[in-house]
Amino acid sequence: MAVTLSEVRRRVAQVHQGADLEQQLCFYDAWASEYEEDVSVLEYGAPQYAAACLAAAFGANTQEALVLDVACGTGLVAQELQAVGFRHFHGLDGSPGMLEHARHKGLYQDLKQCLLGQEALPSPEGCYDAVVIVGALSEGQVPANVVPELLRVTKPGPDRNASEMAFAGIFCQTLLFTSILWPLSITGLELAINDIAVDRKVSTMPGRALPLRCSVRNHSQEEELFWLREDGTVDLKDGNRMTSSSLCVFPVSVEDNGISFTCRLARDASVQVSVTLDVLFPPILTGEDPPSAEEDGDVTLDCHAKANPPAQMTWRKDNTTLMLEDSRYEIFQTSELYQLKIRGAQKSDSGIYDCLAEYPGRTEQKSFHLVVGDKTVPFPTEAVIAAAVVVFLTILFAIVARRERILKCFRKPSESPSNTAL
Repeated sequence: MAVTLSEVRRRVAQVHQGADLEQQLCFYDAWASEYEEDVSVLEYGAPQYAAACLAAAFGANTQEALVLDVACGTGLVAQELQAVGFRHFHGLDGSPGMLEHARHKGLYQDLKQCLLGQEALPSPEGCYDAVVIVGALSEGQVPANVVPELLRVTKPGPDRNASEMAFAGIFCQTLLFTSILWPLSITGLELAINDIAVDRKVSTMPGRALPLRCSVRNHSQEEELFWLREDGTVDLKDGNRMTSSSLCVFPVSVEDNGISFTCRLARDASVQVSVTLDVLFPPILTGEDPPSAEEDGDVTLDCHAKANPPAQMTWRKDNTTLMLEDSRYEIFQTSELYQLKIRGAQKSDSGIYDCLAEYPGRTEQKSFHLVVGDKTVPFPTEAVIAAAVVVFLTILFAIVARRERILKCFRKPSESPSNTAL
């Protein structure tokens, strides 16, 4: 689905909302894959203007110049500089995600991560023929105190002193900075959770309290808010609805992992912002011993495992890692089940089986006791029933065939009349 202009405006607005450094880097890392699509929707022309400005200053000497691209992002400025004849680029940025996308373009001979304004530039004095910074020199992004560092690593020009060069460079940067901020002036009403106006994940741990505060931005009147936990409405007190609304998730539990909380404008359901809980917890292993098995039968051991992030799972038998190359062993794994199936179990398969979950800094295990006994001979139930039926029918037929004789045995002898005279 194509991104809309309003969505891009919200993301660009988020860049300039003064979040702390860790949040900003996380935001840029997440934005890197969609950054170029978003700026194309904005018809962002600052990289082209910068390239034209620098090409005009260098004239025919572009191919030998070494250019430092500060806050290089995904490499849009280097693309435009290459189009006007520049060939040698070094890049700096604070976001590893942005640098990775820039690296894939193959334009830069050197790329480094640098927290601009907090660290010195990782270059010696007078190293670069030109230094460019496009669309990033602003409050909440790259601070103005980086300018002396930009001048330090730039070679002095042959025809202008350092102050003239600084003035020209800052004038060009100010013009480009104004062009990138233009979309913000027409950004509409929006919501922010904990001062961040984009959907995101929030990491926490079981047992902690997680406060969530939703606020309305760019509003001209009081606005009513409500919260959703997944698809269900959260009950709020009357004084906790207008323009600003707060929740506290306490205590956070393992079951809260993946649950989303959404703050929504009452009069317009399309205006909303969400956070999804990323509850970090070590492995929780459960399961029961399998019933005693017979030789040649199949055995299943179910190890129920939950962890976030997911743990590395293995099986061990009698303290030795189980070699699964044997075709008799099968592994089935889901997000919450690690199952071992043994086909055609043998008495030698009896023993203690450990389900191991390796997690950063710790290993959890759950033990299962398996007993494989002799194969029992099954009772011939069908044969016994068949024989009983035959015997019964034989007796029945014998009785029927000899019924006359049998009946005579039960008849009384007839009495003859008496001839005795009185």
